[in-house]
Amino acid sequence: MADRDLSQLETAIKRLPGVLGCVVLANPDGTPAEVQAFTGADADRESVERAIRVEAARHGLDTGIGQTFVFELDAESHLGD
Repeated sequence: MADRDLSQLETAIKRLPGVLGCVVLANPDGTPAEVQAFTGADADRESVERAIRVEAARHGLDTGIGQTFVFELDAESHLGD
């Protein structure tokens, strides 16, 4: 059940505005230990962190999260696209 809950939390976080991707790492008991979210350069990190906490609480998984990281991805094509 916990793996399914973490998968649902990842999916919910990926749907948040500005989030490009997400990984939720689990504790040995299956609760979330860490959330790593990836955003575009124009996303407001604090807003994304708040939204992640809200989603975790909505899924009943907010008490075990030790760390939340929001990484800004800034990629540039060398092909001119």
